[in-house]
Amino acid sequence: MLTNRLRRLAPFSLIATCLLWAPRGEAQVLFQEVPGAIDYESADTWYIRAVDIDGDADLDVLFGSTFNGPFAVYVNVGDGELTNNTAAALGVPPAGVYKFALGDIDGDTDLDLFVPDGSEPKLFVNDGEGVFTEEAARRFPFEGGSIPRFGDIDNDGDLDLLAPSSEGLFYLNDGTGVFSVSPDPAPVFELEESINDVDFFDVDRDFDLDVYLNPHTGRGALLLNDGGGVFVDASEGLPTLDMYTYGQYGPAQCDVDGDGDLDIWVDNAEPDRTEQLLINDGAGAFTDETATRVSGNPGFDDNGVACVDYDADGDLDAAIMFLGSGERLLENDGSGVFVHDPDRFTEPETTDTTMTLDFGDLNGDGRLDCVTGQGEAGKGLVNRLYLGTDAAPIDTQPPRIIAVEGLATPVDSCERAIVRFAVSDSATTDDGPRLRRAFVRVEADGETVEADARFMGGDLYRAVLPQVSAGTFEYTACAIDPQNNIGCSSPQTVTISGSADPEECGGGGQGGGTSNGGGGGGGSDQTGGAGAGNGGNAGGGGGGAPVDDGCQCRAAGAPSEGSVLLGAAGLAIWVARRRRPHR
Repeated sequence: MLTNRLRRLAPFSLIATCLLWAPRGEAQVLFQEVPGAIDYESADTWYIRAVDIDGDADLDVLFGSTFNGPFAVYVNVGDGELTNNTAAALGVPPAGVYKFALGDIDGDTDLDLFVPDGSEPKLFVNDGEGVFTEEAARRFPFEGGSIPRFGDIDNDGDLDLLAPSSEGLFYLNDGTGVFSVSPDPAPVFELEESINDVDFFDVDRDFDLDVYLNPHTGRGALLLNDGGGVFVDASEGLPTLDMYTYGQYGPAQCDVDGDGDLDIWVDNAEPDRTEQLLINDGAGAFTDETATRVSGNPGFDDNGVACVDYDADGDLDAAIMFLGSGERLLENDGSGVFVHDPDRFTEPETTDTTMTLDFGDLNGDGRLDCVTGQGEAGKGLVNRLYLGTDAAPIDTQPPRIIAVEGLATPVDSCERAIVRFAVSDSATTDDGPRLRRAFVRVEADGETVEADARFMGGDLYRAVLPQVSAGTFEYTACAIDPQNNIGCSSPQTVTISGSADPEECGGGGQGGGTSNGGGGGGGSDQTGGAGAGNGGNAGGGGGGAPVDDGCQCRAAGAPSEGSVLLGAAGLAIWVARRRRPHR
């Protein structure tokens, strides 16, 4: 067991933990490697996801490898001990995987898996216990699909797929997990080099998913969504980047300065190969403010950035996937000003050329852990598990509701009102914040009703409000993290008009709903430590199972049941592999 490999002091108390936390300068180790914890070896592990695939509320780990290693599934058997379960989970695994995507495509609250595999992509459907059946022939009968991401681009309550291929850029979900090419052509945009990463995020805070496409070098492309899944090129909102010898590989989007919009980190984008920080003006126009906001960050050939609150102070710091030795951390002062915070990871004893990493609590002690994937330094590289030490703080910070969509009122009593909201927690991932549950609470007709929210992509969640009788009511967006910290927004109001009895109204599906108004205040009325059900996924993901009226509703406190030129005519995406001298 890992507890035998890495002996740790039992937590004294929350007060003792706070006393153990050392501010920058004292350099107490926060992440300690567990030697031999992962026996997966590969010459190039380009992508890792720590998610709960088997519904047991702990984080498992999936590895993608581009060369001599097959795709691998490691399940967490408790206390963060990982064991290779690939054969049982997938049968014969794909090989040569650069990126993959996870999401609940069929509304059953578990995470399904899309894996590009040459010209024949694989779509694995989860049975809820981490055993997958490959169903691409029926659900995704297309070729290609590199660098995929799941997200609800048309606001109909299911996860669509961004998967660049010769067929197109976007694929629409019919609600059951069967995909078709979007009839709306992708916009034409220009990049200096080939694309190596894509991300969904809400750039202009209008509560739909926009797209960032990251090239090997040069300025990225920004595609704005009109709300219905039709995109336009808005790359002029990004500053021009010079072409540097060492490319950029893993951008990250998060709210670094607490103003409610999402900023962008780009690795290796500054002239001295340091990371670039682009600050959003709230409307999707970005300014390079690296010089005034980031200090002490040494230049090196890095592989990406992750947003993570490693010091548990409520703001998002930055972790850099370091091709040298050990990972680098940049500490946020809360206003989006960062300083290098060295020596927080134990120094690896062997070659440590990190290509990818993911943060999450793998051993259930309330502290962040870290899994890293190695590459580009020859065969036999060992991926690593770092557990949070007793010097690391326990997560007591509630999720932050960044913004809540305001409803255009009045709403007819027979219509379905849709509320979307943005959430931030201790770590950002490609599958959303790690939440136990996200929901909207409605105070109506003398009772409190909660409607589970489904993950949309980026940091967005979507809930369908219950039908209620005419009147003016309050609704509040809430989220619960794996430590049962709960955060809620300030209340919003909605006016329901009409005289129809809600029970007499026809059922509207997840796609139904009223037209929504502007974004509501993101204010926060957060408290810590309340328990709740587990609708949603600790790896960031689904809401409740679909029901006939489109609203996963229940009375408050009731248990949950689960959270290049490119265009339509010719779309080509290449995965760029860099060539450089190794040290």
